[in-house]
Amino acid sequence: MSSQRPALIVLSARDQDRLAEQARQLREALVSRGYGDERLSDIAYTLQVGREEMDHRLALLATSVDDLKDKLAALDLDGEPPAGVFRGEGEGVDAGEREEPVEGLVRAGEFGRLAELWTRGLRVDWAALHADADRRPRTVSLPTYPFAGERYWVPSAQRPKEPEVLVESAESGELVMSAGSGLMLFEEVWEEVAVSGSGVGVGVSVVVFVPVGLAGVDGVVGGFVGVEGWRVSVVEVGSGVGVERLGGGRFRVGVGDVGGLV
Repeated sequence: MSSQRPALIVLSARDQDRLAEQARQLREALVSRGYGDERLSDIAYTLQVGREEMDHRLALLATSVDDLKDKLAALDLDGEPPAGVFRGEGEGVDAGEREEPVEGLVRAGEFGRLAELWTRGLRVDWAALHADADRRPRTVSLPTYPFAGERYWVPSAQRPKEPEVLVESAESGELVMSAGSGLMLFEEVWEEVAVSGSGVGVGVSVVVFVPVGLAGVDGVVGGFVGVEGWRVSVVEVGSGVGVERLGGGRFRVGVGDVGGLV
């Protein structure tokens, strides 16, 4: 962008209030971040290519950052826009105007015409606007869209129909369905049940491993055998391979190769 060419600053929003808030935030950012005139084309380029184009539109022609800040400070969206400020609602461009090339308007210096057409809905090739710039513009940090801080409350749900519950009839003593209060209560009830033996359970299989030649093995095993419902097997473990069935639920493991005893 040459030094004589004004910067085309574009803002758009979903409604006029958001548009005014966007203009206010932009001015605050220009003041707080201290951008100089050398960044004016970058500011314009960022707003042109880095923001969604919405219906309520505002375009400003600025020759310097101070000029832009002054226009934003004096902005009155309800009044008549001053020179260099254009407003529109993204509609009203006829077929002939849509054919006007950006390059032709730029060469003719008709930046006001370009700004006015954009506010009325013209789609602008922003790259063509900067094609003959002294340097390629870059994006800079600027405020994003100022969404409205609105709250939405979920409507209260209708009270559901009270469920029917099974109750005992006071007259007949039979269980009948009746409309409940919506609150269902349950009572935890424990019933005592007798358990045979030591209480571990019925039908338990127990395998007892003892060393080969253990003295008093019968006394050790006898404590298990006496429990009702238990099936007890005793395995004597020693060195070697193989298994020897001793009878009476007893086995001996590791006594040498005993040829298939299991």
